[in-house]
Amino acid sequence: MTYEEVRSLALKGDNMEKYEINEYTSAYILDEFVVKSGRWIVNLANVDFMTYRANEKIHGAYLVTMHIGDKEVKVMADDIYAVGKLFRTWATANNKKLEIEAGDLVGTNE
Repeated sequence: MTYEEVRSLALKGDNMEKYEINEYTSAYILDEFVVKSGRWIVNLANVDFMTYRANEKIHGAYLVTMHIGDKEVKVMADDIYAVGKLFRTWATANNKKLEIEAGDLVGTNE
């Protein structure tokens, strides 16, 4: 599926599972793509790896960085569950299975 097709489906809302990552900035997962409305669309199959950290200003939110070659794309996730969903969707887009829970992502110090 091309970026244009995904964008068109996203705009129409046609029969694709949409999982909201960040309600405020309208960022969501759509199939194997991450969409930040009005900004960009990233195919998770092209992402090499992802990093994340807790947002220092908004309790419970996380900043996720998707690394694609020498480029980075950042998205704010509303909570650790959205981070987990993003990681699992990334693994699926790369024909892998990732079984990870929120507690595994947060760690024992939080």
